[in-house]
Amino acid sequence: LSSRAGHVGRMDLAHREVRWDTKLSDAYLPSPVSVGQIYLAVGSWGGGLYLLHKNSGDIMDRFIPQIPIASTPVVSGGRLFVRTHAGTVHALEFQPPL
Repeated sequence: LSSRAGHVGRMDLAHREVRWDTKLSDAYLPSPVSVGQIYLAVGSWGGGLYLLHKNSGDIMDRFIPQIPIASTPVVSGGRLFVRTHAGTVHALEFQPPL
C-alpha cells in the first residue's frame, strides 16, 4: 500500500495486521509494483524512486531524479520504467539485479 503522506507498507490481510510501514518522503506515492520475487519499487512526487525489500520494507536502492515520479513503475526486460511529472521516461537497472 502507498499513501499521500509518503508511506509505503505491507499488510497481512489474513491476520489484519501491518507487517511494516516505511516513510519514504513527505509527498504522494503512486502504487508500488513487484520487482522480481523479493522487491517492491515505488516512486514519489517528491522526486525519488525507491527499491524496497518486500519482507522488511528496508530501502535497498534509490534513484533521485529531482523531478516528481508521476507513474506507477513498470518492469520489463530486466529494467524498470517510470514517467516523471515533466513527461520524461527513465529506464533503470537497480542493484541488486531485477
